[in-house]
Amino acid sequence: MDEKISLDAIARYADAYSDKVMRSFFSDKDQITGKEILSLSSVHQVNLFVIRELFKAWKEETRKNKSVYFDYEHPEVKEALATYMSVVSNHILLSQQNLAPLMKKAVSQTLLVIFDPYDFFSMLISGVNNKLEIESFKEEIKYLKVNKAPLERM
Repeated sequence: MDEKISLDAIARYADAYSDKVMRSFFSDKDQITGKEILSLSSVHQVNLFVIRELFKAWKEETRKNKSVYFDYEHPEVKEALATYMSVVSNHILLSQQNLAPLMKKAVSQTLLVIFDPYDFFSMLISGVNNKLEIESFKEEIKYLKVNKAPLERM
C-alpha cells in the first residue's frame, strides 16, 4: 500500500520544532549571525537550508539591482558587486521574527528530503516553470547533505 506523507503533519512539526529551537536560542539574544545559524539546530541539514533560503533572498535582491542608466554587466561593476556580495554575506544578522519563516521552511524541507526524497527531488529537478537550470540545480545540491547521492549521479 502506498503511504503519502502528510504535509499538514510536516507543517505542524516544523512549526513546533522551529519554535522550540528559536525560543532556546533567542532566550538571551536579540539577533543571530550567519555563523550562529550554522549551529542553530542539532540537525545540520536544517541549518544549511536556512542558509540556502538566505542565499536565494540575496540573489533575488541583487537581481533587482538593475537600471536603464547604468551598465551592471560591465566587468568592473560585476567585480565590485561580487566583492560587495562576499563582504555582506559574511555579516548576516537576523531577528527572531525574520528567521522564523526561514527556519520553518528549512525544517519542512529537511523532513521532506528525509521521508519523501523522490518528491523533494522532483521539485528540485522541475526547477522554475518546469525547466531545469543546471547552475541553480548545482547550487541547490551544494546545500543538500541528506540523501544527496542520487542527485550527484545526475
